[in-house]
Amino acid sequence: MSGEVVVARYGELWLKGKNRADFERRLVRNCRQALSGLGECGIERTNAQLVVTPSERPRDVARRLAEVFGISSLSLARTVEANPDAIARTAETVLEEALEARPRDLVIPFRVETRRGDKSFPMISTELDRYVADRVMPRHADRLRVDLSHAELTLGVHVRPERAYVYAERTPGAGGLPVGSPAASTRRSPRGWR
Repeated sequence: MSGEVVVARYGELWLKGKNRADFERRLVRNCRQALSGLGECGIERTNAQLVVTPSERPRDVARRLAEVFGISSLSLARTVEANPDAIARTAETVLEEALEARPRDLVIPFRVETRRGDKSFPMISTELDRYVADRVMPRHADRLRVDLSHAELTLGVHVRPERAYVYAERTPGAGGLPVGSPAASTRRSPRGWR
């Protein structure tokens, strides 16, 4: 099975000019403090998001990160080799886990949404969306219907040069700016992890 990570996104609106690196360093420092006592956690900065690799308890790591100001949203994600077949196989597993938590008698509006951080990947985003959907939909045709505009369940795929991340839930973070940064705002309260 592919490894589980937490993808923590932060807004780029306040990441302008020479302050960007300071804000990002502050956010990483605040995340490390929040994760104290949860075992080793690697934190990698990439494209307005942090990828946190926990040694244990990924759900607890996600809950703690949801309380860190500066993080706009989080997803528990599976890491997988960045090739279409491996992504589709992992997407099937992630989708099944997401469907287990939902009532069996509902038909759920569904979509696949790909972000490509690797422009050399052999498919553009919409092609990979269709490729994954064509492989996961047949087993769940009684529970899912494609709805690109009003999906209640979005299977997310983020392709990086070295690997891809696949996830099915996106939980709000605390938002705002990192505590301790200039002009940090703490007006919004953390909403926690489901």
